[in-house]
Amino acid sequence: MRELNSKQYTSGNKDYWWYNICSPNNLSSRDIILLNLWDAMNQNIIKQVTLDLGQNDWLRRIQLASTHYYRGTEICKIHIQRDHIINNFIIYFGLKKEGTYPI
Repeated sequence: MRELNSKQYTSGNKDYWWYNICSPNNLSSRDIILLNLWDAMNQNIIKQVTLDLGQNDWLRRIQLASTHYYRGTEICKIHIQRDHIINNFIIYFGLKKEGTYPI
């Protein structure tokens, strides 16, 4: 299990969180990623998201997402966004245009 933490950033009527997954091609369907969405002060968890990579095509989505390299390590960015008006959360991997998914 990988547990990742991010604090809340707000812009306009949306909240944002982002995470880095190193070496996405080394993930397997047995892996589970727990994403903690902290408030802006890093004091309270607003939501926890569990990605069981053996379900809902999460592994394929992560491995097909665009990546970048940092100091020789491949990185896939995971983004979570919440709209204040309708209070829904979406997740996307790499670039938003590659697909968004409700959580």
